[in-house]
Amino acid sequence: MGDSLEEMINKPSKLGRVWKAVKRYTVAPLVLATGFYAMGCGGGNNNGENHAPNAISQSSLMPANNFSYDVGDVLTVGFDCPADPDGDALTGRVVVTGDTDGVPGKSAGDFTRTINLGTLQAGANYSEDVDTSGFEADAAGTTYTVDIFVSDGKAEVSATRTGTLFGEAENTAPVAAFNYAPQNPKVDEEITFTSTSTDADDDALTCSWDLDGDGQFDDSNDCTANWTFDTAGDHDVSLKVTDGEDEDTMSQTVSVEEDINPVRVTGCYVRGSNVGVSIAIDCYCSDTAESFSLTGGPESARIFNDGGIITSRIMEASDVGLHTYIVTCTAGGITSDPYEFTVPVDILEGRVTVRCQGSANATEFLLPETSVDVVAEQCVAGYTPALKPAANGDPDYIGDADPTCIKGAINSLPAAEKEAHKNYNSGNTISDLDCTFDFAQVKYHHD
Repeated sequence: MGDSLEEMINKPSKLGRVWKAVKRYTVAPLVLATGFYAMGCGGGNNNGENHAPNAISQSSLMPANNFSYDVGDVLTVGFDCPADPDGDALTGRVVVTGDTDGVPGKSAGDFTRTINLGTLQAGANYSEDVDTSGFEADAAGTTYTVDIFVSDGKAEVSATRTGTLFGEAENTAPVAAFNYAPQNPKVDEEITFTSTSTDADDDALTCSWDLDGDGQFDDSNDCTANWTFDTAGDHDVSLKVTDGEDEDTMSQTVSVEEDINPVRVTGCYVRGSNVGVSIAIDCYCSDTAESFSLTGGPESARIFNDGGIITSRIMEASDVGLHTYIVTCTAGGITSDPYEFTVPVDILEGRVTVRCQGSANATEFLLPETSVDVVAEQCVAGYTPALKPAANGDPDYIGDADPTCIKGAINSLPAAEKEAHKNYNSGNTISDLDCTFDFAQVKYHHD
């Protein structure tokens, strides 16, 4: 056996062998230990351990925290891709999650949408537009989170933004309702049905009527409709209204009486009712009238036995406004029920002329000045009220109108004003013309 290490140390004569022993047993382990420590700090591969990607920069995140969007908006998600200490390839994904508990009609569980970004480049900025159409949210607002994930395949980092997505309000169905006048109609007496329907969302409503009781809502699409029944008894009338999403229907039974009084005023039609002229209105009786009676109208209005209403003076500015007339006629000793109508005294005489496509002749309609104003404002290019004649002797204003616009302008008038059109032009109205117009014109005349 050779000397032990201790013996060699104690024997200076064996110094060379001592050095070799020290080198053999001491130096090599020190070198190994030093190398292991350097590998753990330096970061190349950490003896095979993985490092997660660096944190995602908060300053680069989109959207902003506490974001607010409406369903259907584009939600832009963006971030700067972090580096990976190990130089590993990175991938990314975005997860958008809505806390949709309590949202009407929501899917089971929370609403989630995942967008895979694929391979990322460290240091590059990424931006993704997310279309939120189809996302689920309550009208009052639903909390949504946007989570951004970056992964090296073994570990991942994430960042979160939280905000609110607002959905459309749930539609409230309209409530159909209507009234009619007169309340006790007679056979062949015109009845006016007026929709009083409501919509809690203030949506525009469209109307359709079943006036003949056949179950089909095809008798009128106006929210004010007129009808006569030629037989006495009970008649069912129904109104259907829709707001574009939901609809409602209401029905009423109208009791029609026999016309015990065979004499009636069949109509009164304006020929002139404006400043600078005498009132001129013609009334008609169902039988040869012995006399007519009149109450109402402007001061000095009177009616003759032929049914003509005039005033004994020229209308002035103080007469301008609506006037109600009540007329009866007497034939064979029988006096009719009162016939009531309301028409205005206008400043100017106003007319609208239209021509049906394919027709050689145009038709001129005398109308209330306010009705002509609406047509002029909506349908005549360049029209302003300043163009109307201001005094007697001023030239008439005549303006060419867009013929395709006329019916829409007339339909936009208040129901009572449209009803008053029946007291002009022998009861004929523009709305009665079932044709396409290819010419239209408005005219104002000052007497």
